[in-house]
Amino acid sequence: MNALSSSAIRSIRQFDAKNLANTSWSFAKLVVFVQPLREAIAAEAMRKIVDLQGQECSNIAWSFSSLLFQHMPLMESIAAQSRRRIRALLLEATVVDEAAVLLWSFW
Repeated sequence: MNALSSSAIRSIRQFDAKNLANTSWSFAKLVVFVQPLREAIAAEAMRKIVDLQGQECSNIAWSFSSLLFQHMPLMESIAAQSRRRIRALLLEATVVDEAAVLLWSFW
């Protein structure tokens, strides 16, 4: 896992929102905690916060929470992005589903 996390860290700036969320989720699902990778994901996710959709926000929030890794600047960025997305989606039918996913990730 060290080689895989090192490779991810080296190329993390090339990750899009989905790659960040999937990488974060995958390592959490395997219960593999590599702090430098977590820090790199947090930094890149905050840089790309406006590109994160609801599922991506919730996957990243869940993955950090499930590994008991608190990164408050990231969580605050995700919360702010979630509020923006909910406001933007208020007139769309998908708001209920997406809002539920976002709120669940902070549980």
